[in-house]
Amino acid sequence: MKKALSLFLCLLLPVLMLAACGQPADDRTPEELFYALPVSSGITETLEDSALYDLFASGQPLRMNVDFSLDKFTIPMQADLSGTAFSFSMDCNSKADLRGNLTVDMPDEKVACDLLMTGENAYVFSDTLGEKWLPIPISSLFGQTGIDLGNELSASLNTQLLTRIEPVLTGCLDAMLNALRSYPLTTEQVSVVCGELEETGTAVTLELTAEQLITPLAGALTYLRDSSDAYSLITELSGEPMTEAEYREAIDDAIAELNESASELPDISLKLTRTFKEGRQLSAAFTLTGDDSIEVAGELITLNPSSRKQAFSLDVRAAQQGAELLTLTADGSRNGGEKLLSASLKAEDADVTLRYTENSSGVDASLNIADAYGDGLTGSFTLKGEELNASLAPTEGGKQQPALLTLTGRVRQSDNAFDADLALSVGADGMRISIPLRMSMQQNKNGIEMRFSTSLEMSGTLDFAFSGSYSIVKIDDFTVEVPSNVCTPEEAEEILGSSLPVSGLPEFDF
Repeated sequence: MKKALSLFLCLLLPVLMLAACGQPADDRTPEELFYALPVSSGITETLEDSALYDLFASGQPLRMNVDFSLDKFTIPMQADLSGTAFSFSMDCNSKADLRGNLTVDMPDEKVACDLLMTGENAYVFSDTLGEKWLPIPISSLFGQTGIDLGNELSASLNTQLLTRIEPVLTGCLDAMLNALRSYPLTTEQVSVVCGELEETGTAVTLELTAEQLITPLAGALTYLRDSSDAYSLITELSGEPMTEAEYREAIDDAIAELNESASELPDISLKLTRTFKEGRQLSAAFTLTGDDSIEVAGELITLNPSSRKQAFSLDVRAAQQGAELLTLTADGSRNGGEKLLSASLKAEDADVTLRYTENSSGVDASLNIADAYGDGLTGSFTLKGEELNASLAPTEGGKQQPALLTLTGRVRQSDNAFDADLALSVGADGMRISIPLRMSMQQNKNGIEMRFSTSLEMSGTLDFAFSGSYSIVKIDDFTVEVPSNVCTPEEAEEILGSSLPVSGLPEFDF
């Protein structure tokens, strides 16, 4: 655990530095900027830009509806499931109270059931199960996995939690960086080059040993101990009642244990360098070395001398005893209306390259993937205006073979609507199959609605078509009460069978 914490910290700090690239200009000195982490409202701003932010952040109950229909489903000499329909509806509030119903309508049979859940109690009712509501051992089932379903659902529905997490996270990061202020910095003037752009700035460097890395971690823990917001958030998410005094005592114990473990830390060193020009970060780089001759290094450069001329590059490498384990590189530029991007990922089981060009004529891109088995796949697509054309094809000896997969059609998108009418063609060994894909979506602050359909016909082999819809919208408040006619544990066990007792999962001997 101690090694894991120290390694996590070593990896977290470089990520934070890299993430701060390309921030707006600041009038502080390079030394002051080195310890600054401008992440103030990233989560909140991202959410507020979404048309569905109000839908989830309001805490108002939501209703989800799903309808799916097999309009055709015929396999020769097999069952004909044409006309089978599936529908599901569920209401849920921020307390994780649920009520819903499920219907499966097949040609020869129809199954329907109702579901209720309140607190740690869940119940299902179906004519096929009897005349009473059947208790579901949901708390026992999830309790054995360590999951508190109520808390999970409540957290996923109440997006306001994210706005509470953000200041706590930012406070932790600021505390970590402030704790490093006691260590000396070195500065030098350097030139930063990216593509055709070059800028000169002040490089600020910090080097830390494994023992020194304890300082920022202890700073973060101290912030968590003293923050009432952190206390209420952590205890709420954990689901474990704890007084504020108990909470602070637990963190004090963690800090003491951390300080005592300094002599047991692995041999790790970290070097961080951030380069600034007129308050704007040009680059961030890190080098992490550790036991077993492990070295991880990365650098992100972002040069934007003007709004119409920009460039960036990313280079991350990991090696052990001189052998490369992973290499990730990316380069991009913008010059007026032209955008270029190239990226490459190489690892033990992967070799991926991407090329992307965008200009007034449209978008051209290529993708090449080589997997662990040595198979190659290349792809290309062209996007012009509202027209979408794409193809993927295998290569042999560097030559592109006849298209294996082709995507054609039209895509239209606006701030609150999406509409697509596409056709997917698959060909191999002289046979070609066409699959039309249709999708439309509308969204606003009250909800989202989506419709979709597709079909496939293979002469004498397969004939199917399906269509459906999905929606999630706000509803008025509702309450869920425990049903009055609930099966006794004995009745429930008889219905479910001995393989799924009401008390929880069956026990196994190994």
